Amino acid sequence: MAFNDKEFDGVVAQHAGIMDAFSKCTGCKADEQTFSANQIATNLGQQVVGYLLAHPDVNYVYMAYDPAAFAVAAALRQAGVSECVKLASL
Repeated sequence: MAFNDKEFDGVVAQHAGIMDAFSKCTGCKADEQTFSANQIATNLGQQVVGYLLAHPDVNYVYMAYDPAAFAVAAALRQAGVSECVKLASL
């Protein structure tokens, strides 16, 4: 699962590269969702946890940048799913 913030051109380009790499992975399935920077302090963690609960087959979550990943890491721990998925960002 890849989460993208379309507010920043550099992040959009980075996300395109990530999705291109995922498309070359045989046996991988990559979905994507968007978020905005103002969600980091409000509901981003809930959005990601909700997605994971609805899609228990997800093994990895990629966040567009570190501040978002830190917020999501806390939400994953609080929801008790941090041991089930790996979280990455650039």
